Amino acid sequence: MEGSSLVPVLVGGAISLVSSVVILSLGLLIESKRKGRAAKSEAALQAFVGLNKLMMTINSIENIAKHIDREFEGATKGGVTLEPASILRPLIGAMNEIDLVTPHEMLFLATGDGELPAAIQEIQHRARNLNVIIAEYNLLRREHDDFLERNAKIGDLDGTNVGYTLSGKARKISKIKIGRLNVLVAGIIEMVEEDRKTVFDVTNEYLAKAREHFGNDFPAKALEIRASGKRSLAL
Repeated sequence: MEGSSLVPVLVGGAISLVSSVVILSLGLLIESKRKGRAAKSEAALQAFVGLNKLMMTINSIENIAKHIDREFEGATKGGVTLEPASILRPLIGAMNEIDLVTPHEMLFLATGDGELPAAIQEIQHRARNLNVIIAEYNLLRREHDDFLERNAKIGDLDGTNVGYTLSGKARKISKIKIGRLNVLVAGIIEMVEEDRKTVFDVTNEYLAKAREHFGNDFPAKALEIRASGKRSLAL
């Protein structure tokens, strides 16, 4: 009797133990999946922060491009041939700060060939450099304007253009200053022409890779730029 009554107790205990192990295993699996989803969501959020930094880079380059477009379009409509540095007035307003995409925000690209992260770093550093060149141009252009006010004979106002004449040493100094400014203008336009397309392509590829990696965990789905002016991209 003692032996027969002992069996159900042992069997019941074994069943209880197996059930506990199964429940514990399921609990650990669910917790692991939950942590995995949380980690993926966090990584997707970091990647989205990187995308926003790239969008700010696009905005910075596009703002400069649109300013150049407006200045040269206005000069063309006037029918007057002017020095490029006389056409391009200083860019008014605070320059967009280029916040670099961090390695952590590009971690989902780690399995690639490294070309996209390299392209992102290059275009953002070029955008920073462009801002520095623009700031230098603004400073030198204002210095030349001050020089003209002190040394030039101001003529009549024709629309928005003011005629002036220089003579002697002041005329030579002005030609040197204008020449330096023209070189900067040419460099700025060349950089903007190239970078405004490159930054869009790089950002679009980043977005596509993020969507491919994170799926619906990544909140952005498409990239659209509303550009205007002669040099605007056809997107």
